[in-house]
Amino acid sequence: MADAPRPLRWHAKQLGAADTVISLGSWSKLLGPGLRLGWIEAEPELIHAFAADGEVDSGSLTSPLVECLVTSAVESGDALSHIESLRESLGRRAALLADAINGAQPTGTPPIVHAASAGYFLWVDLRGLDAVDLRERCLASHGVSFLPGGRCALQGAANAVAALHGRVSFAFLEEEELCEAGRRLGVAIAEGHRRGVGT
Repeated sequence: MADAPRPLRWHAKQLGAADTVISLGSWSKLLGPGLRLGWIEAEPELIHAFAADGEVDSGSLTSPLVECLVTSAVESGDALSHIESLRESLGRRAALLADAINGAQPTGTPPIVHAASAGYFLWVDLRGLDAVDLRERCLASHGVSFLPGGRCALQGAANAVAALHGRVSFAFLEEEELCEAGRRLGVAIAEGHRRGVGT
């Protein structure tokens, strides 16, 4: 993708500091969650040191079957086709979830979540509601859950901001279930604001 952001290692190379950045990638985020196989991007001397490790050399860290399957998918072009299909499917799911959550807010309310162009999660702006309290109410009264944003940030200012957000996945449920879950979460957020609960 021409508009994709450059990897961190690219920026480090431009600054003459490529040896300060090691990049780790995973096929589980590209082809399927069960594929415990990844790669490392680093300076050649580091790659050689990693490859010389006894665990790697013995083959005990990886699955030869998974390695062969992924290699075949990459060489045949099936991996790229699968990624393009996933991008389309996940983009549609992200939009459905965002629309369901926003659609449950009072008329005229600005969107509290926007569809993502990549990834598996959306960040919902709870507009002042405490995420932990809201999650408890969602579970008890609406049969839906989300991850409080504070669980995704370190302590300090970033954590304080994250605590007023919720992280929701659009990659797990079927589309119909996803829309219903989004509607329930949106209703719970709207109710929280009407009652002034958790602020």
